[in-house]
Amino acid sequence: MSDVVSTLEPSIFTAGYLIKKIKNFPENIVITWHKQLFNVFKNKFISSCKSILHTDLFLENISFDYKGLNIGLLYVNMGAPLFAVITEELKVLGVKNILCLGNCGILVKDINTEIIVPTKAMIDEGTSYHYLSENNKQDFIILNNALYISDFFKLNGIPFTEGAVWTTDTPYRETKTSVDYAVSKGCICVDMECSAAQAVSSFLDINLYQIFLNGDSLSENKWKRNKLGKINKDESEVYLSCILALLKSISER
Repeated sequence: MSDVVSTLEPSIFTAGYLIKKIKNFPENIVITWHKQLFNVFKNKFISSCKSILHTDLFLENISFDYKGLNIGLLYVNMGAPLFAVITEELKVLGVKNILCLGNCGILVKDINTEIIVPTKAMIDEGTSYHYLSENNKQDFIILNNALYISDFFKLNGIPFTEGAVWTTDTPYRETKTSVDYAVSKGCICVDMECSAAQAVSSFLDINLYQIFLNGDSLSENKWKRNKLGKINKDESEVYLSCILALLKSISER
């Protein structure tokens, strides 16, 4: 089926049929897969936050004000297809910037930073190719704003590691052969949304910024949990400050 798909052809059914614009909907959105981080945001801005949408796509969602900036925060489930549907609907709602805060699995040794900035993504999921033109279908997709994020972190003295990510649909089928192949292609980590997120966002003309937290490790063909689902309160506060400052900078570009 993918051989006959033409992304230049208009869709018969679009998000615009179901989603209607909402007055004062945030143009700047943070999407996270971290319940802990979502709760840190929510508790910090509890006096001003409110639910922005009532939909089954999001586990939870709020908006709040930060230094004059209206920010939407979505806590969502995993997977590239879901991300595509969410982003299509956010486009209808007028969103311009999306900052993703996700998890990744480390594939190589000697990565000691908590923050990973993906620079390009190896496509191993089924969503991306529905958003790429025939002459743009390749193994990797470049992440448009990786350099901006890296420069911001360097300027603010925030430790991070940058490199390529392998995006897969099947986290429980990360075998020795597939991990070794990804590493041979230059990937330092693995996730489930990154390549599709960039393809969808580029197609919809949304500015996308992606950051990973060091969740677990598959290096040396052994699984290690690292901090997957175990971020403490102090760390969450650091990430919160970092993300808010970055989003404020993005909104002023």
